[in-house]
Amino acid sequence: VYRARPDEYAAIAYVKSNVPEGSAILESVGEWFDAGLISRSTGVPTVINWPGHELQWRGSSEALGDRQADVATIYTTLDVDEARILLDKYDVDYVYVGPRERAAHEGPGLEKFSEFMDIAFQRGDVTIYKLRE
Repeated sequence: VYRARPDEYAAIAYVKSNVPEGSAILESVGEWFDAGLISRSTGVPTVINWPGHELQWRGSSEALGDRQADVATIYTTLDVDEARILLDKYDVDYVYVGPRERAAHEGPGLEKFSEFMDIAFQRGDVTIYKLRE
């Protein structure tokens, strides 16, 4: 079983106390307890997580569309406009960058968020970005 690190616990507390109802947060896609830490700990929805679980319940991956690929693109693209368009497509207000996101999407794409988003939370290797108003 995955145990959250202190910085991740602090991020969860931040989201619970500061992210308004109706918001969505982007997290890296994964399976079971290796992903979706913020969403499953706070109830704030994410674009997709646990694709195998979704497939099990839906019986088909058709309803999931391009969500998994879009999440990867948001994290890895160097094109700010492409990232913004995809975030808007899924009504995402916050982007979470923690240890799993860095491992899954390492590279310069993670640096672009500060170009069009504000840092809402930062501690250790965890950063949460919020879209600018």
